[in-house]
Amino acid sequence: MAYDLAVGKSKYLKDAPVVVASICFKEYPLICALLKKSDNFFLRNICDQFSDSSFSVAELCQARTELGELLVGGPSDEERHLLHKLLAVIGYALDKGEMLHGIAD
Repeated sequence: MAYDLAVGKSKYLKDAPVVVASICFKEYPLICALLKKSDNFFLRNICDQFSDSSFSVAELCQARTELGELLVGGPSDEERHLLHKLLAVIGYALDKGEMLHGIAD
């Protein structure tokens, strides 16, 4: 099972969103560990692997700031790797000026 992270104006195939990354089942304990360190709205939303979610450009700017702050808090190597992946996906969406969609697979 994967939770796809797609960039585009919508999550629907007709709008041709680009799947930039996926969150696999084994990464969810890392998300939960990061949520214990900081109540982060972005992590809270992607933690629900059974529901789709969408993030506006403004929300992505907030998420980038909050996830960046978690990098300085001394995360484990696995947490740091996940944070870098999420920040890269957010950066791509912001560079494109489009929304990010979490799609439950």
